[in-house]
Amino acid sequence: MKIFKLLAVPCSIFLLAGLATSPANAANAGTWNSTTSLKGDVTIPAGQNIVVAPNTIIKVAPGTKITISGSLTASNGLTLSGTNWSGLIILGSANFVNFKESGAETSFRVGPQGTLSIHGGNISGVNGPSVVEGTFIADHLTYDKGSGGGISSLNYM
Repeated sequence: MKIFKLLAVPCSIFLLAGLATSPANAANAGTWNSTTSLKGDVTIPAGQNIVVAPNTIIKVAPGTKITISGSLTASNGLTLSGTNWSGLIILGSANFVNFKESGAETSFRVGPQGTLSIHGGNISGVNGPSVVEGTFIADHLTYDKGSGGGISSLNYM
């Protein structure tokens, strides 16, 4: 049985649901900034934390898939934009403040042990459904599902 907690606060929504290669060598550097280029299969390995420099804008190449097995932290602005890139796979944790994303086939998929937290942001131009199996927390987020199916929650228990 799937259990959701939806807490509505003025202008805020909190949704809690039970639910390997490096990016142009950026994953090994520990910091992403506006000079970071993401192309192909990008993985942040378990145990590794990538910190995003403030107000970073990253162009994502078509077909790029970003898998976060470790953690990705953007506490002061991150924009991921491109055309027909695969999206984010969160198996570890991702924490975003002032997050913008556009052009992904699927905005995100949060695995059973994953956690995605977005505090302020805008997701647009999505072509497929986002899926949550782990934990998804969002407030002040605008999610334009585009031609996608919105956000779905899965639980096979």
